[in-house]
Amino acid sequence: AESPVAVEFHVACSSTKAGDAVFICGSAPELGAWQIQGALRCATSAETFPDWASEAVLLQPSTEVEFKVAIMPADGSAPQSATWEAGANRALRLSENRGAVRLAASCAWGEPGVTCRAKVVEVPIETEGCDADADGETETTGPSDGAPDADADAMRTGEADGEDQHAPLEDATAEEELAKEKAPSEVPTPSPQHVAQDASPAAELEAAEAAEEEGAKDRAASDAAGQ
Repeated sequence: AESPVAVEFHVACSSTKAGDAVFICGSAPELGAWQIQGALRCATSAETFPDWASEAVLLQPSTEVEFKVAIMPADGSAPQSATWEAGANRALRLSENRGAVRLAASCAWGEPGVTCRAKVVEVPIETEGCDADADGETETTGPSDGAPDADADAMRTGEADGEDQHAPLEDATAEEELAKEKAPSEVPTPSPQHVAQDASPAAELEAAEAAEEEGAKDRAASDAAGQ
């Protein structure tokens, strides 16, 4: 069996008075089967008047639906007082359902003919790994194997306790930087060994000459003492 076709009706009508509404009554059961009590009601607003529009109804495809427009109290309390438009019945020929398409059938009060146009209906896309809530927002689900996420649990625990997981690390870093700023700058004192290693060649030569001179004096004194 073919899928039904979604059809919404639009009527241009300024002949209503306060408390009235425009109704679509026709041959299809969804339009009341020519019984005004079961007709499809249209609505308007201060911004859209005199354009009236109905909710979408599902009609059988590959058929011809006849209908007429009527005006009566919006609450349907006085169907016997309904005012029917003059002229012949309007005919709506429905083709096969092409999916994700809604038909908008438009007409004007007192003018013959029906204009149909197709409206593409947005189809929700299912996203793997996401669940849609009532507001249409998505929430990412956890691991599919049901295993707990230790990092996520730890993070949630910290958040529940009002703790900042990164605060201790940041405090420690700040204390180290403060200690470095307060510490006096110290210049290392070179040891005698380092001084000797850093002495220039001229100083070393002078020290060797002095030692040789001292040695010569000692030898002279020893020779004099021996004579």
